Formats: sequence, C-alpha cells, structure tokens
Amino acid sequence: MGCADDGGADEGNDEVAATETEDGETETGTDTETGESSGETETETETDSTESAETTETGGESDTSTTGEEPACDGSDPVPADWFIQLLEGDFPNDLPTDAEEACAVLESPANVLRVDCPSFAFDLELTATPMPTLPAPVAMGEATVRVHHEPGWLNWPDLWIDVEVAGVERWAFTAASVLDPLEGSYAVPWSPALTGAECGPFIVTTPFGEDSCGEQVARALEFSVDGASVEAWHATHFETSVDARAFEGWISAAREYIEPPEFCDVSPTWYSMVTRREL
Repeated sequence: MGCADDGGADEGNDEVAATETEDGETETGTDTETGESSGETETETETDSTESAETTETGGESDTSTTGEEPACDGSDPVPADWFIQLLEGDFPNDLPTDAEEACAVLESPANVLRVDCPSFAFDLELTATPMPTLPAPVAMGEATVRVHHEPGWLNWPDLWIDVEVAGVERWAFTAASVLDPLEGSYAVPWSPALTGAECGPFIVTTPFGEDSCGEQVARALEFSVDGASVEAWHATHFETSVDARAFEGWISAAREYIEPPEFCDVSPTWYSMVTRREL
C-alpha cells in the first residue's frame, strides 16, 4: 500500500484512496481499503495508461462527438487515473461526515491537488491522471459546494462519493465504490451514471507477478446523463467531449465485474472508480 505526498499537510493527517491488491499484485479496478502505516490511515488507487472511450450524445446542443474503441480486453487493463483523499484533521472514515453538503473554500494547493476547507471537515483531493487536467484555482469562502457520502461497502470497506462544485468554474465528481449508486442516504451521484448492459471480455488481467488469481472479469460501459445528452464511456478509458458548448470529461478507472471469483479472492466482485468533471 503506497503513500502519496501529503502536500505539506500537518503531521498525523490521514490519507485515503482506492485500491485492490492481492499477494502484492495490483488488481483490475480499485477498492477502498484502510490500513495503518506510521499512524496514518491510507487507501490508494493505481494508474497506468489511457485509452479513449466511446461517447454518444443526444439532445441538448452537443458540439462534438468523441468516439473511441472499447477496451481491448486483452488483460492489460489500463487505469487512467489515481485519486486520493487526505483528511487534514482526524481519521478516515470516522471523521468524515457520512452524508453532508456544505459551503466551503477552495484553498491554495499544489497544481494536482484540490484543497477544500469546510465548516466541519477539510481535505485534499489529489489527482494523477492521463491526460492531467488543470484543477480550479482558489476562490473566496463559500463559493464551493462540497457534498460527501460514504457507507459500508464490500467486506465493510467504505464506499465513497465526493462532489465538489466550484461556483462559476466547474464541477467534479469522485467515486470509489463497490456499487454504482449509494444504497443508503440521499446522495445523488452527479450525471446519473448507469450501466448500459454492454460488456467487453471476459479476460484475465496479467501483471509482472502473473495472472489475476480472482479469475476472469468483464469490462462494463457506463452512460452519463449530461444536460439532456447521453455520454457513454468504457471501463479503463478516458473521454472528453462537449455538451452545450461546455466540456464534459471523465477518467473511468474501473467499471468491471468478476465472473466467478473464488472463495479466497479478497477484492470486490464489482468495482467502480472514476473521476468526472463538467464545465459550468
């Protein structure tokens, strides 16, 4: 389990992201896990490379239609983005509200970090992606709306959703969960992602350590609803398109399902890890 740079945060802060590992191998997709390391709670998502995703647009005034190939399904299984959350105070997930919506400030931070300060919590969101976007610059207090939700997921690891809307700039949505939509609370995932029913595979992921011991999996395609337009994107791909003359972009690091994982498999049978952004 690796640690990301804390970006100068105070000692004792917690760092979280999404990963799945087994016997030292990085598995396809990502899972949210926490573990102790030098007093810090941590979780991690892995990144590799990027493929373009298939996008389809209907309705609205879509300026472009970006169409790419579905994943090769050859076991290479690229992951286009890592994202990490680091609480500036407290332990994850205990000190992060289960379900909250607050007016927050976006603070000065490194180029690949979105740092927010809310009345009841504060955290860094660190993004490593291919291609790498420009994160919003700091804005005045109260100009960012931050929504968070987490709940017990597979084997009680927390499923996590974060929504950061920077007024007049753009909106970001972060997901690391064993289900696509929350099963508890009232949190609505931005742009209503849903499975299309399309599959790619089955295939077995291979790493320098060998084949994935959890067996075969299939990649899934997702459909997003963006201001009346339908945008589709595959597991393990990056996409960028325009709807109503405003950018919509995503890094779908995982949208996959194991077919028949063995009893000893210690990663979630289904997993969704993604970052999406919409220009406002």
